[in-house]
Amino acid sequence: MNAKIVRKSVASVVGLLILFCLSSCDDNSGNVIISHMPVQVDEDGKWGLISRDGTIVLEDEFISEPSPVINNIFFTLDKNGYTVYLLEDNNYKEIVGLNNLASVGYLEDNRLPICRKGECISVVDKDGNTIFQLDNIDDIQVKSCRSYSNGIMPVKLADGTTAYIDTDGNKLFGRRFAGGSDFKNGYAVVGEIPNDSTESDNENTFVIIDTTGERIFFPEDDFEIDEDQENGGISFVSQLISLVRKERFYIYQFDGSLRCKCPAKVEMVNYVLGDYYIFSNDDEEMGVMDYNGEQLVRPHYEQLMPIGNLFLAKKDKYDEDIYLIDIKDAQINTLEGEDIVRPEDVFFNFPIIVETEDDEMYLLDNKGNKLNKKIVANIEDDFEEIGVVYSNVFDTEKILNSLLRITGNGSGIPTDSIAYFRKESSAHCYPYNVSFLRTAKVQDLKDKKSANFLYSVGEGYRVLFDVTFDEVIAKYCDDKLSLSRSAWLKQMGFTARFDQSFVSERVAKELSSKLCSNGCNIEYEKSGNCDSYILLRSNNNEQTLLLQVNKNNIYCYIVPGTDSVIESWKKWIDDEMK
Repeated sequence: MNAKIVRKSVASVVGLLILFCLSSCDDNSGNVIISHMPVQVDEDGKWGLISRDGTIVLEDEFISEPSPVINNIFFTLDKNGYTVYLLEDNNYKEIVGLNNLASVGYLEDNRLPICRKGECISVVDKDGNTIFQLDNIDDIQVKSCRSYSNGIMPVKLADGTTAYIDTDGNKLFGRRFAGGSDFKNGYAVVGEIPNDSTESDNENTFVIIDTTGERIFFPEDDFEIDEDQENGGISFVSQLISLVRKERFYIYQFDGSLRCKCPAKVEMVNYVLGDYYIFSNDDEEMGVMDYNGEQLVRPHYEQLMPIGNLFLAKKDKYDEDIYLIDIKDAQINTLEGEDIVRPEDVFFNFPIIVETEDDEMYLLDNKGNKLNKKIVANIEDDFEEIGVVYSNVFDTEKILNSLLRITGNGSGIPTDSIAYFRKESSAHCYPYNVSFLRTAKVQDLKDKKSANFLYSVGEGYRVLFDVTFDEVIAKYCDDKLSLSRSAWLKQMGFTARFDQSFVSERVAKELSSKLCSNGCNIEYEKSGNCDSYILLRSNNNEQTLLLQVNKNNIYCYIVPGTDSVIESWKKWIDDEMK
């Protein structure tokens, strides 16, 4: 079926295709095997690890949540960054040289992608030895990558395209893609960038490729992927994919042959499996049907998912019970549970996680048996970012210029006159004196003492300018809502948000250094597990500036006054750090 696919926009549909692939599931799918997941035995306790058979190891060992353990490797996060460990015989040790990292993936094919602060991505082996660095491909900067799968790594570039590399860092397939998933069982979903060889007039062409880059499957021109399809519309093991044509679902094999045309009552294909598929009707009730159109489980469940050769079912979202049923809809067992998380739905091989109404959690094997004898308070079930590594290369010059303008190069009064505290030592700053408030919708400011606007934005960051008054910014006067003429500006500053972790730490250090070189004095510094604080006196001795820094943000608070303000903020910082 070498033709084209209908698409609505490049970014949205390519992203959908990747989600579609990452959400797929299949028995014996060859997904990445997780040996242990993070666990809290008690709600307020420290973290440990729970194995696939439900055994809890290293109970109450870690202050912060560790990562899942894959091929005996895991990592933890503290105020200085990520540290990577080797787990053997329920004991763990730090891998030399793999600490204070900005980002970490998981180990596959003896390749672990990591990123050190301020550097590009590196790929190391299980002992921490660098194999190669990943700074650019085709002279385009690398933004991020996923971990290896099938010996191949997808790499996201600064121009939005995706390239694939082998275990030595060599680019594969002789081309880049508009987007691309991990390889699974030898196949990946990609959005092709058209050229003379794609035989397509569309902006992008969705195809399935194999590990040689050969195009295995691409659908006819009036087929599309349903945008609401979140789970399992593709099986890389059974080599099946579900598509929509004129509001009717079709299931195709990768060789292009039609496996089945679904009945009109099928409103969604939720899972495609070897001999049957799980579907939803127009009432969002789920059932099971084979590829000959025979209904095996009538649609009457709110949730239905495969577990081995059986199914877990819920009749409605308020039901406190989960039913274990077979292919004939015969009930085998009833389990306590409110929410079900199936790691295979997001590419990982680990037992199903069940959360009860009492916020306790347990694991299920493929026969529906509880694995952990001890019911625990929390088993981490967020798999979204596992395996993704971001480059920490960041051009700080542009954002530093913005932050220095807001801080008045150390005076505490913005250089572009967007706000001030007092003018000529007498006039206070009222809401109508703040430039962005004069152009804002007054209704949006009603009953609010604080407001902000987007001051600057760039690749990987955005800066908001913030103001806070002692009274509401807008209030009624003569039955008309308008900016207050009595509220005084008591605090201003900025919030700088960064896409990459720990860039904030580096930018804050450079900012404070430049402020000090402009005449500011650091009055107090303190660091904790999550936040660090830098308290500065302005170079004109009239304002106090406080920088609060965490993994992805810098908050700056500027207030008039110095000595008494500094003492009160010192006390506030100490209280925050307790």
